[in-house]
Amino acid sequence: MNQHAPRQILHAITLAMTLLSGAAFAQVDDIIRSAHLSSAYAAIINFSAEPDISSSHLWIDKGSPDETQMRITKFPLRHEFKLKNHKWKPMVQATLARLRLDLTLDMDPANRIEPEWESYSATFGGGVRIPLSKHWSILPAIDGGYAHLKNEASYHGPDAIALQPLLEGKLFDWNADAWLVNGHLALFYNHQFGKLAVDAHLAGTVGHIESYDTTHELQEFSETISTASIKIDCTYPLGLSIAADPLFVVGHLGNSTILTDLHADLGISSIYETGLSLQADISRHGLPIKKIGLGAMVLWGEDAIGWALRTSYRF
Repeated sequence: MNQHAPRQILHAITLAMTLLSGAAFAQVDDIIRSAHLSSAYAAIINFSAEPDISSSHLWIDKGSPDETQMRITKFPLRHEFKLKNHKWKPMVQATLARLRLDLTLDMDPANRIEPEWESYSATFGGGVRIPLSKHWSILPAIDGGYAHLKNEASYHGPDAIALQPLLEGKLFDWNADAWLVNGHLALFYNHQFGKLAVDAHLAGTVGHIESYDTTHELQEFSETISTASIKIDCTYPLGLSIAADPLFVVGHLGNSTILTDLHADLGISSIYETGLSLQADISRHGLPIKKIGLGAMVLWGEDAIGWALRTSYRF
């Protein structure tokens, strides 16, 4: 088994294999508990959402026997309010997110287990953007909400099937409900260099995730997770339009990093992204949304590669 795949989950499976050589059924709980899987479950839930709608697909250890696939869909809705006679801009945001993690655990050529974790979350919160100067501003924010994490596994081969009654409801095939709260602080920079507009932000998040209802106490978790990200967008007019709406090309470059030790549980610590979007200025229609965009991104990191489709909007 590959050390870069979700490490703690693989460790638990390896330990569970000792049960086939005569260990007592009562030892299953202790073996799984010794793998300290709680942080892995929290890491699966904890994927922060940026103010754009996206669908991404990431492969960890692509092409290896223990290839891991991660699919993420997020739907954040953010709105900033302009106050009369005040430069501060209050902000509210609601986010719906779904993550699916697929893993193949090859015990030997004739036996394998294929677990799948799926997480759904909904959060709501707000903050305020505070101007520091003409080009700089900060945004402190807080949000909280609910997350549901479930696991399902399929067993292939006689030795794998023999493990099913020992692991079902404990390591695999279970449900967990959790609450989460996140604190955010972002530093924004924007500047117009002739026709080129540069928008960048550096953000840090500290979040706490804690389960309150699980199939078995082995799935209980309570973790605090820190992440950091940097994003840079460069926008340039194309000199073209669709139905009198000016078009722009936007170049994207960014990085997201898990600062706590939980990166080891998913096999990734840092993800880079780059890509292009086509953006339309629809402000002439008098709608709350002034710009919309559609683009594609390439994602990569240590032992990871993937892609993302992105739909952006700006008020």
